[in-house]
Amino acid sequence: MDTIKLLRLLGLFCLCIVGCGALADLNDTGIDWGGDYPSGNNESCTSNLAAPQDCNQGRDDSFNDETDGHAGFSFVAMDDLGQPTVPSSGAIPHACVKDLVTGLIWEVKTDDNGLHDKDWTYSWYDSNPATNAGYPGYPDYTDNCFTVTRCDTEKYVADVNAEGWCGFHDWRLPTVAELQSIVDNGRSAPTIDRDYFPNTRYYYWASTPVPFVGYVWQVNFNFGIDGTQAANTNYSIRLVRGGNSSTYLLYVAKVGLGTGTVTSFPGGIRCGTDCSEAYAAGTNVTLTATPTAGHSFAGWSGDCSGTGSCVVAMTAAKGVTATFTAPPTNYTLTVAKAGTGTGTVTSNPAGIDCGSDCSQGYVSGTVVTLTATPDSGSTFDGWSGACSGGLTTCPVTMTAAKSVTATFGSGSCPASITLENENARDYWLDLLYQVRDEVLARHPNGSWMKNAYYEHGAEVNLMLRNDVRLRQHALRVLWALRDNVKAAVDGSTLRLDESQRMVVRRFVNDLQAGASPKLREDLEVFLEMF
Repeated sequence: MDTIKLLRLLGLFCLCIVGCGALADLNDTGIDWGGDYPSGNNESCTSNLAAPQDCNQGRDDSFNDETDGHAGFSFVAMDDLGQPTVPSSGAIPHACVKDLVTGLIWEVKTDDNGLHDKDWTYSWYDSNPATNAGYPGYPDYTDNCFTVTRCDTEKYVADVNAEGWCGFHDWRLPTVAELQSIVDNGRSAPTIDRDYFPNTRYYYWASTPVPFVGYVWQVNFNFGIDGTQAANTNYSIRLVRGGNSSTYLLYVAKVGLGTGTVTSFPGGIRCGTDCSEAYAAGTNVTLTATPTAGHSFAGWSGDCSGTGSCVVAMTAAKGVTATFTAPPTNYTLTVAKAGTGTGTVTSNPAGIDCGSDCSQGYVSGTVVTLTATPDSGSTFDGWSGACSGGLTTCPVTMTAAKSVTATFGSGSCPASITLENENARDYWLDLLYQVRDEVLARHPNGSWMKNAYYEHGAEVNLMLRNDVRLRQHALRVLWALRDNVKAAVDGSTLRLDESQRMVVRRFVNDLQAGASPKLREDLEVFLEMF
């Protein structure tokens, strides 16, 4: 038997007697294509293949979900604080990876010349006689690392644990079996899921030595195979921690507009800032949510539910989300009154009686309905600000501080245009007919306006006849524009200042409130022209 074969057999023997480690759960191979002799590989792994084949067996067949890793692999990317994050690449990608199948947490290499850079290499060294199989290896056999004073595996493990990478201080070299667990034979050069393990080089040290001969196991990620190599060789390192055989990771996340803290018993989580912890398999972890003063706890989701105590049985990696709500925000609604008339504005819910009390604070999201009531002898002209239109009621949703102005007008018109005065009525009707037939003829949009008058005249007349308030509003508009109308009939161009235009807009808004859909549509067109 040649030397290499002997060394490999000795190494496999080591897996059983030196405590090199075994995994409670195993990943699949990553091969999701099958052989279809003689045509070659069948990427779809169809049922027509000669079964059984690797692609239609195990996790790669039953748990083939590409959203969390290739084929049957299931990974969670973690940031440098140990919190779940989105996988990334480049010089500084996500910091660590949680393998949800094996329970292991892996270091991710960088390309930034920092401590975790992919290009640093190390000799293998283990000074502990209980784990080095009778041969400690070589301390500092290279100077190609971040801490050039000593570039070996033992020193690197110590440096990463001192740093507390991803919030943990129990990093170690992986066993050869653990390294093989992330080999993805469905990928090549490197044989690993590069979305979760970017910046991967080829040769990585394992913690598994060959007894007494100075050789150590390593995994070649160029081809996905393991082998042994002299301890003074310069290889890369990818550290690991945890494992399904002993511990599971518990994640806590906080959501909502409120703030608070989640703590655990047994200790380890104070989230706050420390939101994950590994617990021994079978541990019952009690989580307690404490809202910040004035805030409130709304409940659990994930591996807990409800609003009471949360007890998580650590039989696998678990995740719990705590929702906190902020105290209600109050916004002030302010009402002002304008115009020549008088009246009162009240609110529902109560708080405004303007009158004299014209502002009130309301909880965010409250819908406040304002009602304008004109005094005797006055009319309500309409709203402006956070309300618009001529209806006497207006809903305001309190998403911020808001202001509303209610305009009241004088309710009586000069005798010269009241409907009770037949002579005045005939005079004004004749004047308005001239506006329709002569003034509109000179207006660029006169033809459309005239057609609308004939189409909707009967409906508007009925509305005016049945609504005394609307009728008073129309008379006051006529009175406000009396000089302009007379001048236009006499041949001048009809011109309105901004205050007069506002009078017309308010009346049109008032008219729209009780109008048919077609009349409302045409009144909207009129406002756009106006």
